[in-house]
Amino acid sequence: MLPSLSPDAIDALKWIDRFGAARPVPIEYVPVIDALLNDGYVYQGRHGHAELTDDGLAVLSESSE
Repeated sequence: MLPSLSPDAIDALKWIDRFGAARPVPIEYVPVIDALLNDGYVYQGRHGHAELTDDGLAVLSESSE
């Protein structure tokens, strides 16, 4: 069982899944992404870009069920 995340965190994970390495993180997601980085759900690729970890993918797939 994975921990539940806030709706904002789930939205940020969905955004990263869709655009991750291709676009810099939008400013409104920066605080949420920082928390997701600390919790191990995403990692920082190049500067300003985030990508999902395996844990992030697992949470995202569980949230869409």
